[in-house]
Amino acid sequence: MSLFVSIAVTGISVCGLLVLRHAYRTAPLMPETYDLPSPARLSRPPVEQAEDTVRPHGRTDCTPDRTATECLMAKLQREEARQRPWEGRN
Repeated sequence: MSLFVSIAVTGISVCGLLVLRHAYRTAPLMPETYDLPSPARLSRPPVEQAEDTVRPHGRTDCTPDRTATECLMAKLQREEARQRPWEGRN
């Protein structure tokens, strides 16, 4: 019985060492630039610079075009009919 326990402990130890050896060999290497300082930060992020160029419009007549809405609704109904939902498709 003690021989079986010693063989099991030795086998588990060897297996653990092989797993560690594999992990060390396949681990990624550190890049050459890992210890360089980070680049200097800009005074303002580019997003804020782009937001400065956007101006709100003063248009308040945002009513939808009736004919365009009807055309889009007809197109939607044609597409729904093409997919045949009553047959359980799509």
